[in-house]
Amino acid sequence: MSAPAAAAAASTANKVIKKRPISGLQREVLSLYKRSLKMTLSKPLEAQPNFLLLTRYNFRHPPLTSRDVAAIEHQIRLGNRTLELYTSPSIRKVNTTDAMKKWWVEEVEKAQRTKVVAKE
Repeated sequence: MSAPAAAAAASTANKVIKKRPISGLQREVLSLYKRSLKMTLSKPLEAQPNFLLLTRYNFRHPPLTSRDVAAIEHQIRLGNRTLELYTSPSIRKVNTTDAMKKWWVEEVEKAQRTKVVAKE
């Protein structure tokens, strides 16, 4: 390797990758997700998997892009109301649909395929 090429490679390796700061909307979504996960832990042990699946499913459906600001804000308001309802101690369990369970199995399989491809 020539001296200029080595210097260029070294300077590239030393560069610090700067992360973009997250927006207020992203912060709200992450806060809602974190509160939802904490709520899941406050439920009976046998009901926690269903609450967790419900949380994951609701954060992925409907699929939204970062440009759908109005839809994201609507989902945040809806999520806050739902979380307030589910936080009540009187709610001990929730039912999940077969579609939710099927979606989760597909997500796990997709992640495993991605992991296998990354190893190769």
